[in-house]
Amino acid sequence: MNTKPVLTSKKKEDSVIDQEQQFILRLPPGPAMALRHDVQQGAMNLKDKLSIELAPDSRHGKVTYGGYVFNSKLVDLPCIVESLKTTDRKSFYKTADICQMLMCTNDDEEVPVDVDSPKRKTKTKDICGIMAFVHH
Repeated sequence: MNTKPVLTSKKKEDSVIDQEQQFILRLPPGPAMALRHDVQQGAMNLKDKLSIELAPDSRHGKVTYGGYVFNSKLVDLPCIVESLKTTDRKSFYKTADICQMLMCTNDDEEVPVDVDSPKRKTKTKDICGIMAFVHH
């Protein structure tokens, strides 16, 4: 008896996997301060205020926060930044390796093209600024 395996087709919505990813979100100064304030205050409506949509190329997209809409570009960082979590301020647990940053700009600004270039000469200076952002 010759039997063929039966292939079941899944809908596209069924096959979508929701992965947890961590990256640095870089907003212009005003909206960045407002978002930081909302996060520190534990704003319950943050899901309604913040929206991130990436294009099919997964490198460009739009970020909406409050009434602002930003063009965004996902760039690779020159080194890995570890994300840590604590519950008692004594023991820290690693939650992720962060290797990307979503840079957001106003509509009239353009995201610098050479940011994700591996041949940049100011890597150390930029990473110190990023780490200062992560730790505060």
